[in-house]
Amino acid sequence: MKKVISLFVLIFLFSAQLFAQPGNTGLRFSHFGGTMSTYENPAFGAANDTKWEVQLFNVNEMFESDKLALNWNSVLNNGVLFDSNRADRKRQTQQGVNDFSFRNVLELAGPAVYFNYKKKFAFGINTRTRFFFQLNDANLNLAQSVFNESNLNVNDYGAIQEDYLNTNLNVMTDIGFTGSAQVLSLKKHKLFVGASLRFYKGLASLDFTGRNIDIDPDKIANSDSVVEFSSDLEFNSSVPTDFDILSSTGSSLSFGSVLSNSFNRSAGKGVGGDIGAVYQGIILNRSLRASLSITDIGSINYNRGRQRSASFVANKVQIPIDSFSTFPSGYDSIRKWAADYGVQIDTGSNSYIHSLPTRLNLYGELQVLKGFHVGLAASANLANTNKIHSSYSGYTSIIPRWQSRMLEAWLPMTYNYFSRNVKAGLGFRLAYFYFGSDDVLSLARRDVKSLNFYAGLRIAGNYSKRKVKKAER
Repeated sequence: MKKVISLFVLIFLFSAQLFAQPGNTGLRFSHFGGTMSTYENPAFGAANDTKWEVQLFNVNEMFESDKLALNWNSVLNNGVLFDSNRADRKRQTQQGVNDFSFRNVLELAGPAVYFNYKKKFAFGINTRTRFFFQLNDANLNLAQSVFNESNLNVNDYGAIQEDYLNTNLNVMTDIGFTGSAQVLSLKKHKLFVGASLRFYKGLASLDFTGRNIDIDPDKIANSDSVVEFSSDLEFNSSVPTDFDILSSTGSSLSFGSVLSNSFNRSAGKGVGGDIGAVYQGIILNRSLRASLSITDIGSINYNRGRQRSASFVANKVQIPIDSFSTFPSGYDSIRKWAADYGVQIDTGSNSYIHSLPTRLNLYGELQVLKGFHVGLAASANLANTNKIHSSYSGYTSIIPRWQSRMLEAWLPMTYNYFSRNVKAGLGFRLAYFYFGSDDVLSLARRDVKSLNFYAGLRIAGNYSKRKVKKAER
């Protein structure tokens, strides 16, 4: 029985251990943000103090969990990922009230180019690759047990009941063409608008959804030898038709072979983009900035790769544990094996739509002192949750910053609505290099529910001090 429960949980967890707010909070709202600020709002391109830029690379890693926390001491000293307390969950019914979710996003941006003409027009070409993993509504107690206990026995638990469970992975890259312009210029008020047209390539996608999962060992005599369960499971995946990470090196694996096989092929394509507007003005002799944008509008149609789809329906099915030792291989054999126990399995090669991580972004900023600004940012997830999708989480952040043409520092204080915790960040821009974290306290905490770090390198030219000062007056 341990093998069966472990198999269920590991399938749910393995490919989606981790879903997250967009990191790099400081540079995305910087007056010298260049390309990175246009990812937040394409209108920031013209409303920017960077004259031109060549972005070499940007790395941004974001991890979040709503309940389950990594324990650094346990990981380093005992090899145990999460603290476990069996007493408070023994013989309890494992229902959705004890569910948890993970989110993780890894972003690799660059190369990119950006040009700004007299702070009235801007144009850029940028590239980006993103890895999305997310797990929604998995059972917390069982996951802890799989990671921490060597003798997991289903008899220690009551009925396992999950109305809904989902995990998905999406690896995608895009090339974007971003343009922006000043459309209104009064003495103390300016308005900028911008848009991005993006061409998305889906490198790989996987989605697993489970509904009406019910495993109850108390209904079965000798439950360690027979498992009874009900479930309705759906699975979809798509990878490039000729994808083989070992194809160029035989039985060995190299970083070059992975890149060659992954980024030169695709399983899906899509077209989308971003829209936004930025207001700049002077109020009470202080500069004011406000921004509104919607990013990642669109979807990817996975219909070009090696498609796999399957459905699994079981209603109070009893299967002997011994039968799993002779589990067949091949779809036809598996379907016949399952049918002998009353399980309906249907396989196919259906195409499907994977919705992009659409979000609404708001930002307001006031100059407090010369070079010192305080901003308030908020973001809401607009992804189509009725379809297979990737998404960012919602957040609200207060961002004090000090900035000059060559040096900049920011200290964001953020509340994340997914992990439900407050984060303190710290970041710096030192000429052409920038780095930081939106959650520096995670390195000092014993239990970590979130993690973020970012770094990037660019070559840029900024407007003169006279033009920057004039914009702040």
